[in-house]
Parts: sequence; structure tokens; C-alpha cells
Amino acid sequence: MKLFFRNINVVDIGPEIPTNFPGEDRSDTATYRVDITNIYYQLVIPALWITPRDVVVAVGSTNAIRFTVTGTNLTNGVTWVIEPDLSGSGGATMQSNNWYSRDVYPGYVATNYKVRATSVDNSNFYDEVDLKVLNVDVEQVEANVSWTTTNMSLNLTADSFLGGGTADWTSEPSGISGSGTNVTFNPSGLTPTTYIVRAQSSLLTNCFDTCTVTVVKVEVEKCSSNFLPQGGSNNNTTTIRVFVTPSTAKGKFKFTLYDVSDEKGYCLNAPTNLPTSGEDSDSWKDFQFPSQAGFEISGTDSNIAETVASDFNEATVTIKSFDYGSFGKIKVEFTNQDYSFTCITIEVGGTNEYTRLPADTNDNCIADSWSGDTGPTGSYLATDDNETTPAGANNGDGLTRYEEYRGFIVNGVHLRTSTLNKDLFVRDENTIGLGNAGMLGFELHSIGNDEWSGPTTRKINSNGNNNQCAIRLEDLGANGQGLLGLCYLGTPNGGDHARVYVQEILNLGGNQANVDKTIAHEIGHDVNITGDHDSPPECMMNQGLLVRTNYCSECLSQRQLH
Repeated sequence: MKLFFRNINVVDIGPEIPTNFPGEDRSDTATYRVDITNIYYQLVIPALWITPRDVVVAVGSTNAIRFTVTGTNLTNGVTWVIEPDLSGSGGATMQSNNWYSRDVYPGYVATNYKVRATSVDNSNFYDEVDLKVLNVDVEQVEANVSWTTTNMSLNLTADSFLGGGTADWTSEPSGISGSGTNVTFNPSGLTPTTYIVRAQSSLLTNCFDTCTVTVVKVEVEKCSSNFLPQGGSNNNTTTIRVFVTPSTAKGKFKFTLYDVSDEKGYCLNAPTNLPTSGEDSDSWKDFQFPSQAGFEISGTDSNIAETVASDFNEATVTIKSFDYGSFGKIKVEFTNQDYSFTCITIEVGGTNEYTRLPADTNDNCIADSWSGDTGPTGSYLATDDNETTPAGANNGDGLTRYEEYRGFIVNGVHLRTSTLNKDLFVRDENTIGLGNAGMLGFELHSIGNDEWSGPTTRKINSNGNNNQCAIRLEDLGANGQGLLGLCYLGTPNGGDHARVYVQEILNLGGNQANVDKTIAHEIGHDVNITGDHDSPPECMMNQGLLVRTNYCSECLSQRQLH
């Protein structure tokens, strides 16, 4: 401020009036009381204004922003600065044009800059504007995520600067959206494919960054519904296929068998002499990967199969069964080509991270395709033993559903027995036949000498976990001393066995029909039928050589196998 004094009236300057006082062109220094009521003054104030104002640009822009100052009383111009000064580290830089303008290049450091112009004549007078250099930088460049993942986030890096705005997230195809410094989404709710994700500044549409997110779904197909496992000389195989969506995602597959059965032998009664190691031993896994082209097989029990190449989007592996009751699970891991991503497969049409061998939707270790998988009442438990046909003293035949499924070797041929009808096994040691025992109503099975545990224990399911015995039928020739046959009362699991004196019957004038009826009579005792009555005379459990035609209802009601 400049003050020009005119016509100054000095008042009250006592006690002593100095010889000098301020006036025009005088510069004496002293303290005076002056009356300035008659003074006029001229105030000279610089005025300046910068344009443009509140500039928003994207980091790395190569176009300069020209800032210009206008105003009055700027005789000697202005000085320019930009704060903070980050030019030495790649930040915004200022280029001189003339005193009233500057070109600013945004540079590569995003922040809120202040561009200031200050009057050279008076540094107390200045103007400043904001220059927001924005940066939207997504941390992830390429991301692979399993379709089974329920939560995933994409984030902006610490170098991002939104200048008071936000980031809007979108994707092509649609499915990923949100706003803020991160976006969270549920891959399991998306279609497996590659998404181009864009994070864009809400303040500046040309300030954005993109990344690719590939939602990978690896699915394992169920085992063929026609597959029933086999063992022994009939070991068989099945295949499992796995595939990737989208098909552009390629890598390698690792198949793993687990929770695999290791039943003794290969069915309930074979072999009767178990090896201590190797196939059919108690420790031998019933499903294994055989050697096959394109796969490397490993694992203690050959339970791991890995593709040799790593550029597949699908693969099919072969599994070998060593038992008629084989069961287990198989899972698959997929690793992409650069080994940056691994995920577990899910079963086609479901959420299981495995599939069962064989196909087994009710998880009872029995193939769905087997006719006895589910009983007439809807029960499907592997431990069920509830046959009611033929009726008798109790239900069941001493064999569980799983045992009937796993089956037996009967006269050299494998047989899966019935879960609807009760099964009775007989060891006919002297091949005299089973006579009329079929009238008992059981499913009769005549077994060979190497198809049970022997005449002492008589077990028919020695390779299982239960104890069910066969009836031992023996021909004692002509040593009956008047007896036609002999068997103490009990079930097949009891301590006695059926004996018939075939030659004795013939010697007493009987014929083959009498032999057949006597066989049926003694086997009747071995299924706990009391018998040995006189009435009705036609009952198979009657005594003597009278013509017997059938079992009476009272005797049939006593039938019992366990």
C-alpha cells in the first residue's frame, strides 16, 4: 500500500514542538500524533486468476495442460510452482512458455497437485488451482479362479489415486460389478468363461484399467451306469472322463483314487486260501490304475494317475477292478499350463468334489445298476438282511445286501444272489443231489469243495465280515442200521449236518424218489424244522419211507437260516 500525505494538520504534538514533522517529501523519523482526516490515499492491489480450474487427468497422459494467469497490477508478472514437486520421481512437470502461462505434463505419479501463480510485486498475492492426476491400477492382471469358489476379490493397487471419486467395476460378459477400491464376486454364480473386468474412475471416463478373470469349471463325469465291478480271472475296467470349461483353459490332470475297498479275496468265498500279499490279499486295493499310455502311474497302491502332457482340456483315465464288490472314490486336480492355478473338479450335475466307483447315488457301496441295490420297501442299506420269502421263523438269510451283491463262486461261476429271496448253500459232498429240498422255497445253491471254508467251519462267506454257513450233506452208505438219515435240529450255522444213508434206503426197498425225499427231510432239520411227526403223512418231515409229497404249513413256518 502506498500512502500520499497532503495538507496534514499536526495536533497535540507537545510537550515540545519539534522543528521537523512529516510532510511532503520529508522522511524524518519520529513519533507523531497526526490528524489524518484530510488525507486521501491510493491502494494498489494485484489481482490474478488461473484457468482452467479443478483439472482432472489420467496418469501417464502425454497431453499437456496449459494453465494461464490473467489479472491486473501484475507489472512484473508472476512466478509459477507445482506442489508437491515430484518431477524428480516421475511426477508432474511444468514447462515454461512465458510469464503468464505454463504447460504441465501429468507424469506417472498420481496425486492431488496444486498449481500456484504468485505476484512478483507482492508475494502475498497468489492464486492456485487443483490438478488431480488419477490412476486406476488393478492389482490382478490375469486371474484364474475355480467355479467352486464362493468368494473372490479384485483390488486396486496402492498406486491408485481416485481423487475423491470412486472406481466403478464392470465386466464383459456381464456378471462382475461394483464400486470402490475392490470388488467381490461369487464365481460359483457365474458362467465358466473368461471375463474382461474394467475398473473406471467415476471422475474421468478415460482413466481405467482392465484385467482378465477366467472362471474355470472342471467337471468329472460319473462312472458308467452299466459298470459292475468284477474280480478274479474276470477283472474288468471302467473309464472316467474329466473336462474343463472354458475349453481354452488347458493344463494337466491328476487323478487320485481314495476310500477304496480292500476286501479279502475277490468275492465272499474265493479264493478260500488267501495270499498274504499282492492281488486278492487283505491289503490289496480293489480299484487301481493300470499302466496306460499318456499317464504316469504312482502311489503305493497305484492310486495316482497324472497326464504326462500339460496341454489338455479333457482327459479319460482307465481304472481296473479286482473284486466283485469293489468300491471307492476318485477325485481330479487340474493345474493350468504355467502352474499358477490348481483346482479340484466337481461331479457333473452336482457339487461333490469326487465321483463314486461304481456309480452309486445312495452311497451304499453297491452299484446303482444292480437289481438288488434297493429293496422292495425302499431300503438300500448295505447291511440290510430282511428277505421275507419264503416266510418262516425269521426274516433274512444271514447275508447282507452288500454280501449278496459281492456274490459267490458257485460251481465255478460267479453269482450275485437275491435280496428278495432267501439263499441256502449246500455242500453235497458225495454228489447225491439235493433231492426235494427245493420244496423248502429257498434259492438253493450247490457248491464245490473249494467254494466254502471246509467241513469243519462250513462258512460260505469267509471273505466277508459275517458268519453264514452252508449245509453239509453227506452220504453214509449202508451203515444206518435201520436209519434212513440223521440230522440234529438247528440252523445251517449250528453244529450238525445232514446225513443220508442212500444204500440203506435202497436195501430196505426204497428207490431214488425215497432218497430225494429223505434228503429233503434231513435238510429240513438243518433249517430248524422240528418234523418227525406222523400227521399229515404226506409231509416231507414225516418219518419212514411213506410217500411224502410236500412240507406241511406248520413245518414251513419253522424255516430258519440263521
